[in-house]
Amino acid sequence: MFMMVLNMLLEALGNDGYCVLCQFKCKDKLQVFKFVVDSGSVYTCLNASYLGSEITEDYCKSQQFETQVAYGILKETDDLSVLLYKVPVEEFLLGKDTKLSKQFVYITFDKRFSSFLLGRDILNQLYYYHAKESKKLCISNNYDEITQMVKDYK
Repeated sequence: MFMMVLNMLLEALGNDGYCVLCQFKCKDKLQVFKFVVDSGSVYTCLNASYLGSEITEDYCKSQQFETQVAYGILKETDDLSVLLYKVPVEEFLLGKDTKLSKQFVYITFDKRFSSFLLGRDILNQLYYYHAKESKKLCISNNYDEITQMVKDYK
């Protein structure tokens, strides 16, 4: 099931979650992925293998990308940690028209992690509203649009 919300195509998942199509440039290569909207995740993250062979762990180390250790992003257990590299990306676009400049995504080389999570690092820069009854998620970088959506879906 797809729904149009604020010119953003969101896909409702069977578990009351949502996916959003996101695109960005990493090392001048356009990347397009469906990210699961996850307000419980601190970081927007994905496995580096999806970015192509140019992004290696040695490359991340040579660029001295900041690292973070994340817990709770593996489905097996919350006790397992994953090393993430903070990689700069250009022209981050959510849906059709929600643009964010100077962004980062966190990547891992850990084969246990294969999800695409849109986390609070990106979500906290946006306005979003979940209309529980109608099961619609509204996301925008425009406050007036969200205010109107809240009125429409209350």
